Amino acid sequence: FIESINGVSTRDMPLAFADMLLQGDVGTSVEMSVLRFRKPEPQKIALIRQAVPVPPVTGKLVNEGDAKNVGVITAMGLPSGRSKDIAARIAELEKQGAKSLILDLRHSSTGAPEEGIAVANLFVEKGLLGYSVGQKSARQDYQAAGKPVTKLPLVVLTNRSTVGAAEIAAAALLSRDRAKVVGERTYGDAAVRKPVTLDDGSAVILATAKFYTPEGKTITFREQEGGVTPTQAVLDDASAEEDNLPEGVDPATLPTKAKTTDDILRQGLLLISK
Repeated sequence: FIESINGVSTRDMPLAFADMLLQGDVGTSVEMSVLRFRKPEPQKIALIRQAVPVPPVTGKLVNEGDAKNVGVITAMGLPSGRSKDIAARIAELEKQGAKSLILDLRHSSTGAPEEGIAVANLFVEKGLLGYSVGQKSARQDYQAAGKPVTKLPLVVLTNRSTVGAAEIAAAALLSRDRAKVVGERTYGDAAVRKPVTLDDGSAVILATAKFYTPEGKTITFREQEGGVTPTQAVLDDASAEEDNLPEGVDPATLPTKAKTTDDILRQGLLLISK
C-alpha cells in the first residue's frame, strides 16, 4: 500500500490525484512511503520516472487438450487505436484456422473509455453497449456500430488489474451475451474525468460521470459493488502467492520460477471448448 507520495498522505486521496503526483518528466524522481503485507513499519523508496510503453497486442493459436484452434489475443492496455490492432490479430488468427477466441484483458489498465467501446464494437452487431451519466453530465448512450469483425465464440479474461477502458469492454461483451468472462472481479475505475481550474490557479481532476452496463449497474466504484463480476471466478494465483508470502520475505528477492499453469487461461480454454 502506498502510504504517502512526496510527503503527501494518501489517506482519503482520490485516485486521480495520486496519479497526478506520480506522473512527471522522464528522469525526475518521486518519493513514496510504502506499507507491505505483514510489515508494520513503512518503507521509504525513491523512484526515477521513465516512459513506460504499452506492450503490443499479441495473438497465438492454441491447440492443447480439448482446446482446438483457439485464438488467444492479449492486450495489456487500450490506448487510442488499440482496437485496430486487436482487429488485425483477429483477422490473422482466423486465417490460421481459429474457431473461437479468447481476449486476455488482464493487467490492462490504460486507455480512454472510448477505446473500450471500440473494442466491444469489434464483436457486437447491435444493441446498447453501456452508458455514462453524472450529476451535471447528461446521459450518453454507446450503441454498437453494427460492423463486427468476427462472430466467433468469445471468452474474456480479467483480473483485479483490469481497469478503465478494459472494464468497459468486458462489461459490454458480458451484458450483450457476446462473451463469457473468466477470472477476477475487475478494479472498478471506469469514469469520465476532466480537470477543473480553481481560483488560486490550482486544479483538481473530477470524475464527472460514471459508466454503467446496459442493465444500469455501475462499473465505476469497486467499493459500491462496481467492477465487472466474471461469469466464472478464478483467483489470479500469481497475486495470491505474493500476498501470502511468509513474514519478512520480499517478493523481489525470490528467484524467478517458471509457471507451469495459468489457472485463468486454463479455465478460459476449458470454457470456450465446451
